[in-house]
Amino acid sequence: MPGLRNLPEAVGERHVKAFCRCGWKETRRSGSHRILEKEGEEAILSIPCSRKNVKRRLLYGQIKLAGLTIEEYNAVFK
Repeated sequence: MPGLRNLPEAVGERHVKAFCRCGWKETRRSGSHRILEKEGEEAILSIPCSRKNVKRRLLYGQIKLAGLTIEEYNAVFK
């Protein structure tokens, strides 16, 4: 997959904050996952929040579901 090496490695909480900066809101928790929704969007994001870094492939899928590019995501993550 293109650009996976460009994705930041971090725990889920940091990724949740980045998606929130893009307009997504944490609506609930399901076990160790945070569920994010955005008004006007049908997609629902599920970010695992443990002490381990989120796998880049999983993060890439959530970024695509959110309708973002890797570059857009990296801009709000930092």
